[in-house]
Amino acid sequence: MSASLASILARTFIALLALALLPACADIPGTIAQAARWRDEAAAVRDMVTNELDNLEAARAAIPDDAPDAPGLDAAIANARAKRAALDAAVLHADRVLAEMTEPSDSLTVGVGALTPLLPPPAQGPVLLAAALVATLLRARQVRAGADSIVKSIQHARKDPLFQQAFERHADAIRSIQTPAARRIVDGVTTPKPLLRSPI
Repeated sequence: MSASLASILARTFIALLALALLPACADIPGTIAQAARWRDEAAAVRDMVTNELDNLEAARAAIPDDAPDAPGLDAAIANARAKRAALDAAVLHADRVLAEMTEPSDSLTVGVGALTPLLPPPAQGPVLLAAALVATLLRARQVRAGADSIVKSIQHARKDPLFQQAFERHADAIRSIQTPAARRIVDGVTTPKPLLRSPI
């Protein structure tokens, strides 16, 4: 499972969450509670996958590279890492959606929140959920676009010999403070990728 596929699965999880909640919730508190339960279930599965990955990595570290089981373990580790990345993204999106539902900060959710009292209770929760989902996905895409532009600017600046020398002197420090998400963004900009990409 590739990283891009993992990102697609993460977004699909959130979309399915929204679709599953639309017919079931009667009001905003009920929608938020159900979304929180789904988020917690995803986090529990992520913990299980993390434990599985830890066991696989320990087993792989215990055998030499030329061992017969090495290729199978390497493939299983790559698959488990992709699963965990997908679940990390799903939980992160769920957290953002829940935060946007409970404390709206985007103009879309603020506007929808002002209108929901005019709707019948069965429609209030699903409408607010849909608005929060759209708002967080759009915001994530904007953040990703901004991060991409920063990386591209640095890549362009590295053509200058003095900048390149300074960059190389501090490369280890830069890598040490990069988050996994930042590394994925840099890799996405500096290496060829499939056309389908996550907004974050």
